[in-house]
Amino acid sequence: MSEHNLLFELQELNRRRVLTKTATVTLTAREVMDNRKIHGYHASAGIALTLPNAGSGVNGATCRIVNAGIAAVTVVGNALLSGTVTAGFGGVGSGGDTLTLAQGQFADVECVKMSDSDYGWFHDLHTVD
Repeated sequence: MSEHNLLFELQELNRRRVLTKTATVTLTAREVMDNRKIHGYHASAGIALTLPNAGSGVNGATCRIVNAGIAAVTVVGNALLSGTVTAGFGGVGSGGDTLTLAQGQFADVECVKMSDSDYGWFHDLHTVD
């Protein structure tokens, strides 16, 4: 790979976009993989952003989901255990575990391979002071 191509690739990695969602939606694997930040934004009504099912297609994906509006943003995560979507964040609980972000909060989410066939979304919640 030439120096020029290598530099271009590095710039593209650093230029990952910020995606804004203004309505309830299920995020695609590509949206999660291609965007460093995903902003949920609505001034008056809460919205839900559902992460794609955890699995090999999003293994290693990391992004920051930010409540960039006034209304609450709910993040929904699903784990894949033994080939079946049966659990939520961290591979525990029921499918579709939720995390609600109030105004000024954000969560870093990451898809992690837990064993040969198990994948889970994990989150770290933050509040901006």
